[in-house]
Amino acid sequence: MKHTLLRWAVASAFIINTAWAQSFQVNKIDIQGLKKVPKGTVLNYLPVQLGDQVNDEALEDAIRSLYNTHFFDDVALYREDETLVVKLVERPSIASIEVKGNDLISDDDLKAALKNFNVVEGRIFDQTIFARIQRELLMQYHDQGYYGVRIKPVVETLERQRVALKIHIYEGEKSALKRINIVGNNEFDDKRLTAQFSLGKDDWWKFWSDSSEYSKFKLQGDLETLRSYYLNRGFADFKILSHQVTLSPNKEDVYVTVNIEEGKQYRFNQTAFAGYEDLLSEQKLEELQTYQPQDEFSREKLLATSKAIQDALSEQGYAFAKVIPVPELDKDNQTVDVNFLITPNHKVYVRRIEIKGNFRTSDVVVRREFRQLESALYMPHKVRLTEGRLQRLGYFSTVKTNVKQVAFDQVDLEVQVEEAPTGSFQVGISYAQTGGIGYSLGLNEKNFLGSGNAVGINILHGDAEKNYSLSLTDPYFTKQGHSLGGRVYYSQTDGAELDITEYNTDSAGAAVTYGIPMSEYSRVTLGAGFDSTSLTCGTSLICQDTYGSDGFDATKATMSAAWKYDNRNQALFPTDGSQHIISGELAVPGLDLQYYKVTGKHSWYYPIFKQSSIQLRGEYGLIKGYGDTDVPFYERFYTGGINSVRGFQGNTLGPKYPGTTDPVGGEFKTVASAAMYFPLTFSEEDGGSSNTRWSLFVDAGNVFESLDTIEPSELRASAGAAFMWITPVGPLAFSYAVPLKEGEDDELQAFQFSLGMPF
Repeated sequence: MKHTLLRWAVASAFIINTAWAQSFQVNKIDIQGLKKVPKGTVLNYLPVQLGDQVNDEALEDAIRSLYNTHFFDDVALYREDETLVVKLVERPSIASIEVKGNDLISDDDLKAALKNFNVVEGRIFDQTIFARIQRELLMQYHDQGYYGVRIKPVVETLERQRVALKIHIYEGEKSALKRINIVGNNEFDDKRLTAQFSLGKDDWWKFWSDSSEYSKFKLQGDLETLRSYYLNRGFADFKILSHQVTLSPNKEDVYVTVNIEEGKQYRFNQTAFAGYEDLLSEQKLEELQTYQPQDEFSREKLLATSKAIQDALSEQGYAFAKVIPVPELDKDNQTVDVNFLITPNHKVYVRRIEIKGNFRTSDVVVRREFRQLESALYMPHKVRLTEGRLQRLGYFSTVKTNVKQVAFDQVDLEVQVEEAPTGSFQVGISYAQTGGIGYSLGLNEKNFLGSGNAVGINILHGDAEKNYSLSLTDPYFTKQGHSLGGRVYYSQTDGAELDITEYNTDSAGAAVTYGIPMSEYSRVTLGAGFDSTSLTCGTSLICQDTYGSDGFDATKATMSAAWKYDNRNQALFPTDGSQHIISGELAVPGLDLQYYKVTGKHSWYYPIFKQSSIQLRGEYGLIKGYGDTDVPFYERFYTGGINSVRGFQGNTLGPKYPGTTDPVGGEFKTVASAAMYFPLTFSEEDGGSSNTRWSLFVDAGNVFESLDTIEPSELRASAGAAFMWITPVGPLAFSYAVPLKEGEDDELQAFQFSLGMPF
């Protein structure tokens, strides 16, 4: 019997081909060596069928096809008369996979990566793919700056043609950047240029920084920052010729060398616009320019001008307008002529707006905040207005709008919201060093049953205050967004517990408010109320000397008006925008109390980096009696404590009653503060970063007997650090402050905190 052999061997990676005497017809196929792979799978991949006439070339293709399945370590074909014998040696299957030493890359991520390479328990093991996985893991670690990583794969042979895979990883330390060398810079020195890099040596005071840890992605970003630095300062033909990264022998230190060519410094010359088809006037286009002739060339100003023109066109419905600046360099005169190529494209309309994620809040509550409407022209600035309004409601932790183009002139909008807790039935406890401990029971829900209405049923029983109240506010009492609210209450106050003086008040009253929106960000609220108060003096000298030992009973009717402006980017821990509230209250004549009061609260927020911001805050108040009525001491202003000037005991600043340490408050109050806020961590994935902040602050303020007694030298000041946390049981605040300016009789309190109270 004549045998002819063709073999494809893994070890040799070539085919030993013995020529067949002649082609033959396959009348039978005999497959040998199978243990796990089904016979049908082999026949499916084998490009030879019964009755086929085969020759050398056909058999080579058959061997190659079976080997490329990666199921077999050895493939051989034999001819026995008219029978084609297929002899196979199967590859082992994977019995188990074990990974050790991986801290940077999680087990789940590693298993997902292995699965992409078909390395899964029960699958056929391919040694070549395993080697590719090893290379891929090395690249991932190197990209993140771990050049000292070692990955050792171990393949352990088991019985029944199985293997156990073990991947041992030694990550080592992240490589640190030791030095950045810039070659070719003449206009700017090394110190100035390397200061633009996020990579660099950590300063001792930047305890949160990781800038010394090398990363390929950080370097790529820094090179673009360097390019922008030059292009925004006139160097229009600046080039980065190359950059090299070298490692120390131990692979722990990284040295970066950047070779640059600065070129010449250019200035703007002429500017032309083409393609706008009279949609914008020449005067309007000139107003949108962010530069003038003879200004230093700046890519940033070019892009800002392009963006301004795009925004102007989008307000006319051309949402997908393209504005491309084309600079032309005159190297002899070192000037730049700019041609803006404007392509308005088609007007775009919104076909449909879909809301997702509002499982509790009804659609109508979300849609009534929309400024972008269906079937209207798509205008991105109206979408941004809508997102801001939804964020400021306080109902949602995140708001994001996805735009999907469904036709050349139509888009669909998907508004994705994530609902935040807005209140619930609670049994709680609060504590503040000013006011003592308090127990609360009630419902305080600003999005009641998803309706957008605010409902409050509250009972607070504390050492200093006892409050019982019922309130209801409908923010959309009318379709125009007018709000209507009402409140009834009863309260008792113990002045001694508030660190003021020993007196007690019992008050009952009711109030109604009506709000009118004035613009996207501002609102006017009008109100009226009635209050009856009973004052008991106790041992308070100021109370006894003013009202006698029996105290007094007083009633008042008030009218109020307030203006509020709020364009903050979010209600919780804002990082941009401002909020201003100015209010006035008049106790109308004819009853026991007659006074007028004006207060103001202003806050500005400026983003700096990575969820961090600077806040500037100012607060002031003036209250004066009129007619024959003085302002009761308990209605006057008091300050000091965690919500005003930290580091001073609550409500103790300002004038004291003669011969005592009891504060008497004042007709005028002023408080100012500057703070820098940071998240607890800078990780976007850290859930704690959305409900925690810490800050460094400086506070100043005081209260004065009257406007005539204001003396800037009497202002008190402090500085310190604070931590804020929105917990499931309410807001929690801690602060530690030291006085920068204090008086002889001031009562200091460095550490202060509150739970369940606003801060």
